[in-house]
Amino acid sequence: MAQDAGHRDDPFLPRALPPDSQQELAAETLRLHERYQQEVVEAFNLCPWAKSARMTGNTVPWVDDGRPLLDQLGDAARSSAEVLFLIVPTYTGDRAAFSDLVATLIAEDAKAYRDSSPPFAMAAFHPEPLPVSASELSAETLIPHLRRSPNPTIQLVRLDALERVRQGEPAGTSFIDPSQLDLSNLPTKLTAERPSLRHRISSANHATARGPKGPQLEAALADILDDRRRTHARLGLPLCAWETQREAAGPP
Repeated sequence: MAQDAGHRDDPFLPRALPPDSQQELAAETLRLHERYQQEVVEAFNLCPWAKSARMTGNTVPWVDDGRPLLDQLGDAARSSAEVLFLIVPTYTGDRAAFSDLVATLIAEDAKAYRDSSPPFAMAAFHPEPLPVSASELSAETLIPHLRRSPNPTIQLVRLDALERVRQGEPAGTSFIDPSQLDLSNLPTKLTAERPSLRHRISSANHATARGPKGPQLEAALADILDDRRRTHARLGLPLCAWETQREAAGPP
């Protein structure tokens, strides 16, 4: 597991963005995120609230600026956004390593809130493909397949926003995607109705992936990930660990 994630000691996590391309990389990272948001999540209705939340400014993409991740989480907590995406475009580890990093970050962040709940639920998104096709996945195992954002990303969702969803308030004001979040760290009172909501969204996404729109969904994901590969190559960024392994293995 990654150690001391908040202080950037993870072997796959650079201490800062490359100086010569920092601004361009940040701009390209946001462009790629918007493609994933609009061409995948919204276009295939993977989250019923995504578009309205984006249009009302309740979701904020945030590109890693090289400071300790815990410091950036503190800045996020002081913002007014209900959902933030902390995007780490220079992270080079695979899906499992990034999940470990996020798990460590969750644990470290919780230490600052010993007398109360942390403000956010967190989930890891990562571009590495799964070793099986979408047609072989169940509604539950499809979730990480759909989490293939163009860059490693930590989704931060305020717990009070999740509570409002569970209490039946209008969801149009929030981008909450329970089917793509690991909510095991939420208080019991917030997760009592989780199975029903999670099941509905997961089942709908599974039907989309297995239905007539499935090939279009896969093509959209593949095109965005190829865009990412070309962009990173142009900016001189190294291949990620999982990309190096795939190249070494050659074509299937």
